[in-house]
Amino acid sequence: KKGFNVQLSWSMEGGRPGNMALMSYLNNQAFPQRQVPFWQTTHLNDMIPRSGESALSPNSSKLFGRGEYQVHFNNSDATKHVLCTDDDEASSRCGIYQFTRAQLDGTIPGPAQCALPFAPAGQMCMMVQTTDTQLYGLAPQCFFGGSIR
Repeated sequence: KKGFNVQLSWSMEGGRPGNMALMSYLNNQAFPQRQVPFWQTTHLNDMIPRSGESALSPNSSKLFGRGEYQVHFNNSDATKHVLCTDDDEASSRCGIYQFTRAQLDGTIPGPAQCALPFAPAGQMCMMVQTTDTQLYGLAPQCFFGGSIR
C-alpha cells in the first residue's frame, strides 16, 4: 500500500514467526508476484527454526504455523543443501523436519545455530562474551550490517 517492493526474503535460523493465519497469508497471498514468498534457512538439527510448536503437530494445542519453503544445510558445505517445499510428498520429513524433537539441539548459541556454511567465515552469531576465535568468530555483519554472501 505504501509503495514498498519487498524482494525475495530469507528467514535465517529464526523461530516460527506467527500463527496459522499469518503463515498462510505469507505463504500464499502476501507476494503474489513470486512463486516463493520467502525461504527459511535451517542448519543441522537446530531447535530454533522449530520453536514454538507447530499447530500441524499431532495433538498440538499450539497455534504456530510454518513456512512452506525451506533450504536445509545438513553439513558445513554451502553447495550441499536440500530444498523443501510444501509440494514435497515428504515435506513433514524434509530438512529440519527429519529430526524428532528429542534430536533437536537447543544449545544457544551452538554449532547448529551459529556455524552456518553460508555466513561470513562460517559464523552467524556474535559472541561478545568471548574473544576465543576457536569458539565462535565475530561475524562482520553483526557490526556493519549488509548481505550474507
